[in-house]
Amino acid sequence: MTDVIGTWPIWNRIKSELQTAFNWMSANVIQPVVRFVEDIAMDFYNYNSNNKSEDVVFSSNYFSNYNGVLVIKTPFDASFSFGFIGLSKYQQNPNTLKHEHGHFIQLQNKGIGSYITDVAIPSVTINILDRLGKLPYDYYSYPWEAEANQLGGSTFSQNKNPLPQGGYTSYWDLIRLFFV
Repeated sequence: MTDVIGTWPIWNRIKSELQTAFNWMSANVIQPVVRFVEDIAMDFYNYNSNNKSEDVVFSSNYFSNYNGVLVIKTPFDASFSFGFIGLSKYQQNPNTLKHEHGHFIQLQNKGIGSYITDVAIPSVTINILDRLGKLPYDYYSYPWEAEANQLGGSTFSQNKNPLPQGGYTSYWDLIRLFFV
């Protein structure tokens, strides 16, 4: 089993290439999957449906519970609530968590139909307008956002440029802002 004239591949090179491929698979596939499974297992182990601590939520890896509501950490740059709290990994602070919990309470109080029309759609709309720089008043001074702050116990400031009395009368007031 020798290759005197050099027409067969070098076995040590094949072994080296296979080792390189295995090392890459281990570092880029196997170890991340193992870490993910360990993190999920830790979240299951630490899950407490009666948790009232923001710190417990922030120290979780992917999910936890806050005041009876499932909290799932998301890679998005905005948090949301729709039967559960989607907490942005970029917005891990008590006010955001409390505000989104307030939205959860709104859903419970209003029911899904009214919540969608009175809170969810307007909230998404002003979020888009805010990101476009077209929202004329403080995000948290709009009625559904101010109510979420109050219900959840958030202290987000409404001092930047508060909505004046009568500054919002219908959803169409928001739609017009896209064209201004």
